[in-house]
This record gives sequence, C-alpha cells and structure tokens, in this order.
Amino acid sequence: MIEKARKVGLVSLFLFLIFIPWLLSLAGIHLGNGLGGVTVAVPEPELSVKSVLEGSWQESVEEWTKSELSVREPLIRMGNQVVFSLFDGSANQYATIGKENVIFEDVYLEAQLQYDQVSEEEIEILAGKLEELNRQLEANGQHLVIFVTPMKTLYWEEYAPDVWEWFSPERTVSPYEKLKGAIEETSLTYYDSVPFIQQLLEQGVTCWYKTGNHWSEWSAMLVAQDLSDFLEETYGYDFPEWEVSGVPVDTPLDWDQDVFKSLNLLIGPYDEQYYAPEVSEREAGSAVPVVFSQGGSFQHQSVLPMLRYAGNRFTYLENMEYVCGNGQEEQKGTFSAFEDLEAVNTVREADLVILEVNLESIDRMSFGFIDYLLDSGILEQ
Repeated sequence: MIEKARKVGLVSLFLFLIFIPWLLSLAGIHLGNGLGGVTVAVPEPELSVKSVLEGSWQESVEEWTKSELSVREPLIRMGNQVVFSLFDGSANQYATIGKENVIFEDVYLEAQLQYDQVSEEEIEILAGKLEELNRQLEANGQHLVIFVTPMKTLYWEEYAPDVWEWFSPERTVSPYEKLKGAIEETSLTYYDSVPFIQQLLEQGVTCWYKTGNHWSEWSAMLVAQDLSDFLEETYGYDFPEWEVSGVPVDTPLDWDQDVFKSLNLLIGPYDEQYYAPEVSEREAGSAVPVVFSQGGSFQHQSVLPMLRYAGNRFTYLENMEYVCGNGQEEQKGTFSAFEDLEAVNTVREADLVILEVNLESIDRMSFGFIDYLLDSGILEQ
C-alpha cells in the first residue's frame, strides 16, 4: 500500500511539473523570452489534398505543434536548470561550467590549457605572410597594425574545472608568446591588449563576467580608447578624445551575458554587479584615418565603436559580416567569400589596415583574409 502510494505520488509530482508551464501560460505568465542559441523555425503546415494523402501534412502538423507548444520553452529551461543546478552541467555542448559557476566556451579552455598546439613552423609562416603584407601596404603608403586580443581563460584559469587541468598536456611556450616573439623580430607594428587588460584588472575595472565569453563592454571601450592613443603616438593621427566610465546596471548588456544566454536557464544572469560604459566626448579628432579592419568578434566592442566615434570612412569585417560607414550612415551585410564582397576593394583606399587576432585563433588568424590579399594581388593593382 505504501509502495503504491509512493508511485502515485511520484507520478502526480511529475505530471504537476509537466503542466506547470501550461497552467502558467493560461494565466498569462510566461517563463522565458525565447530560447538562446541557434533554433530552426518550423513553418506552419499547409493543408492540401495531396499532402493529406501522402501523409506529409500530418507530419508537418506534429512538428509544428512541437515547435509552437506553449510549454516547450519552459520545459527546456526547467530541464536545463536541473542539469545546471544539480550537476554543474551545461545544455550547450560547446560550453563548460567551471568553479563558482563561471561559464567557459570549450575552445578557450582548450587554447589556454594547450590541448591545441601551434608549432613554431606555423608561427614562422604566419609572420612571413604578415611581413609580405606589410611590405605591400607600405609600398602604397599605407600602415598595418596587428591588434592582439585576450581570452577569459588567460586571467581566470583558476576557475577552470579540475578535470580539464588533470587531462591537459604538459605546458610548453604558449602560442601567444610564440607569436609575440616572432612579431618582435620583424618591423611589424602591433598593439597588444593583453597587458592593458591586466592593468585594468589591477585598477579594479571589471573586465570579465561569469556569464560572458568576451571582455566586458566597459573594458572593451577602455581598450578602444587606449588603441586610439597608440595609433596617434605611432602614426600622428588625431582621433577624438573621450572619457569612459563604468556605470552600474541591473541588466547586463548582451555581450556581458552572451554565453549564459545559450544555456537557456530559468534563472537570470548572476554576477554580483554588471556595468555599462558611459562615454562622453571631450574633443573631436582633426586627423582621422580611413580604416580597414578585419578579424573576429573581439573587435565588435572595441575597434567598431572607435571607428564610429572617429566619424571617417571605414570598412569593418568581422568573421563573415561587414559594416561600411562614413560617419553618417552605414551599410551592413554578410558574405560567403572575400572575392564576392565588393567592400574588400576598399582596402586599397585605407590609410590604416588593422588585423585583429585573438589568442584562441592564432593558428587561423584572419580566417583566410591574409592569404586572399596576397594571392589576389589586390594591393599591387
């Protein structure tokens, strides 16, 4: 009798949990505002005699019902929350929950713990390509700057799960040190944001969040300011001068919770305090260069706002997305190949070319863009 009552109780509890989202939806209460990550929209089924006879309509209705069911999102979030809270697990197969609920994307753990090795030969080949690219740009009276960006694991390795440390290979010279050493043996100009981020941390600036994959919006704007100062000192440009301060906010900006949103949990972002950058211009720039910038997502919070504040013409490539601006209006879009993007030709008109490389992607810096420039001969036309 007791065993039967226990089973009935468990089944009742299960059904109660299943129907909680539905009951809440009837009351107009919704858990969540859409799922993060990549989702595929299921089209509404179209009824026809042919589709009914073939059975495709019935299948479409089933798939559409699963997708549009009001309890789908809450149930997914409830399941993910259980995995997160009880097992420190992640519903995102590319993310790992570290100590104190610090979230890491696996590729950055792999890079920091040297699961992925970058050989000296690879670094030498890369440095040689950069030197040739710099030679071609200098022949046109243009400047090249390598912009080195950091990763959270470099500063927060202590929060990495122990199991990642246990199975990591024996440490050697890091790809970052190899790249820096190779560049310093050349005449290439580079701006390394890694030590500047360390300075900001020592000054009490929040540079990383448990819930974010990228540097904080606040620290990124401070990097943009320091980068513009570096370019002024190196080449004599005159960028706008601005003040950057961190203002406490209740809701984090998108970049400060990007990896957290992909977990699709019931709880909200949980860092103790989030900040938004407050920027005020002190002085307009009088000698702003035309800029062509290419790289990955760490540019988005640093180089792109710097170019927008500068107010001159620029072309910005981030992975396979582009932005072309002139201080008044912008054109944005995506592309699948460099040769298909007309905006690539503006590299010949730029006074300054910035190539960003993140510490995680040194072995594939520029995602083929350097090779395209050298192979196409676009700079020598």
